[in-house]
Amino acid sequence: MYALVLKFNMFLHPLGPIQQADDHYLYKWLLQFLEPLHLSAMLYAIISFLLLYSQAMLFNRVCNTLKMLPKHNYLPGMAFILITSLFTEWSRFSAPLLINSFLIWIFYRVSILHHSARPGTMIFNLGLIMGIVTLLYQPAIVFTVFILVALFIMRPFRIREYIVVLIGVMTPYYFLALVLYLSNHWNFSHSTCSMVSLAR
Repeated sequence: MYALVLKFNMFLHPLGPIQQADDHYLYKWLLQFLEPLHLSAMLYAIISFLLLYSQAMLFNRVCNTLKMLPKHNYLPGMAFILITSLFTEWSRFSAPLLINSFLIWIFYRVSILHHSARPGTMIFNLGLIMGIVTLLYQPAIVFTVFILVALFIMRPFRIREYIVVLIGVMTPYYFLALVLYLSNHWNFSHSTCSMVSLAR
C-alpha cells in the first residue's frame, strides 16, 4: 500500500519507456524488440512498478540478511521506494531502472565475498554481470571501480582475481563484437568512440 500510494502518479499519468543518450546497445535492442509490439503506456507503468517493488524487497532482504539494522524490518525497502520517487528515471521504464536490480545483486554478492568457498567463480560472475550492466547503461562503468575496491577490502591481494574481474567485464563486449561482426554491423570508428566514452 505504501508503494502504491507513492507511485500512484505512475498509473494516473502512464508514460512509455525513456530513451537517453547514455543508453547502450542492450537497452536500445530491447526497445527495438518491444517497439513493434505496441505495448500500452499503462503496461510499461505496471512493469516499472513491479521492478521497483521487487528491487525494494530485494534491497530490504539484503539489509536484513547482512544485519545492517538492529532487527528485521521493512525500513530499507520503504526508504528505497521513497528515494526512487525523487528521480524520473527510476519511476519509468528506463535503463537505470533495469540496472538497479543487477547492482543490488552485485552489492549483496560483494558483501559475502569473503565467505565464498569458490571465490574465483563468484568474482568472474560479478565481472560478467557488471559487463552486462554497462551494456545497458554506459555511465555504469564507474561501478567497475566499486568491485575492484571491494576486492581490495574483502580479499587478500591476488592479482589473478583482479584479472578475472576484468575478463568478466569484457566478456559481454567480446560477444557483442562477435554479433556485430557476424551481422555485418561492425563500425570500427563508432565502436572506438563508444569505448572512449566508456573510459571517460
